[in-house]
Amino acid sequence: MYRRRRFNKMVFLKRTLLVITLIIVGVFLYYQFSRVKMPNFVGKREAEFIAFAEKVNLDYEITYIYTTNVPKGKIISQTIEPNTILNDFKGKEQIVISKGSLDPEEMARYKVNELGYVPIMMYHGIRATREQVDYAGYNRYYEDFKKDLEFFYEEGYRMITLGDFISGNISTPLGYSPIVLTFDDGNRDNFNILGFD
Repeated sequence: MYRRRRFNKMVFLKRTLLVITLIIVGVFLYYQFSRVKMPNFVGKREAEFIAFAEKVNLDYEITYIYTTNVPKGKIISQTIEPNTILNDFKGKEQIVISKGSLDPEEMARYKVNELGYVPIMMYHGIRATREQVDYAGYNRYYEDFKKDLEFFYEEGYRMITLGDFISGNISTPLGYSPIVLTFDDGNRDNFNILGFD
């Protein structure tokens, strides 16, 4: 009788350990395979993204723009970084898709001018008080600098980086003109006024 009880306890203990082990392994495998990572869709077709978004129930918004450097129907950019875990993501994915190049009729209708002229605005110092501004134009008062930026925006200019300009990677949306903003000398106030304290 004693042996049988001991045997039953051992069987029960082994079965319990097996069940607990299976539960732990099952939870681990479920967690590993149920996590959904965001793929890199840049350069892929729109249909690939839409199929993925619908499969994982991802909320998204698509913007279409004309561009000469990305073929029509290909994705230019996405807001969610590749490999981001989407299970806890609460936002909306913003996808930009190429409409290809403008045809000559559309260029005429929108008065597109691709002569290659892009203004490059060079600033030196951005100063915190008007007293620090020299009237030769070397230094600019920070409020005037903000007004410059607002003026560029209101006049239809959109910033591109100097690197993009040099490499010819200009993808300014239709109806806007590119502009490059540079800072000469790398003064400390250039970084402070831009929020890089």
